[in-house]
Order: sequence, then C-alpha cells, then structure tokens
Amino acid sequence: METLRRKRNDKKKLKEQIVETAMEAFTKLGIRCVRMDDIALSLSISKRTLYELFRDKENLLLEGLRMQ
Repeated sequence: METLRRKRNDKKKLKEQIVETAMEAFTKLGIRCVRMDDIALSLSISKRTLYELFRDKENLLLEGLRMQ
C-alpha cells in the first residue's frame, strides 16, 4: 500500500515538474518553437514517459494553464 502511494506521489511530482519546465519554455521561446523532444531532453526523461503523462503538447499546455 505504501509503495503504491509513493508511486502516485512521484508521478504527481514529475507531472508538476514537466508542466513547470514546459511553461517556462513556452513563455521564453513560444509555444510553436518548443517540441515535446525539447521538454523531455531538458528534464532527462524519455519521450515515452512524457507521452504517458501527457497525450500531446496541447494537453500539456492546457494542464499548465489550469495550474496557474
């Protein structure tokens, strides 16, 4: 039970970190110029991990706007 809770917490923290990094990049470079590859690379995570958490860049952007 504790392991499941820890995994959920880690996943939530990773999502928040991805959103924060993406929103900074979107603000600095513009939404059209930032690729999902760039976000994954800047966080040293795989694209697969990124796409498991966010369907696409639009979904990531919408999540970022909701969190602000």
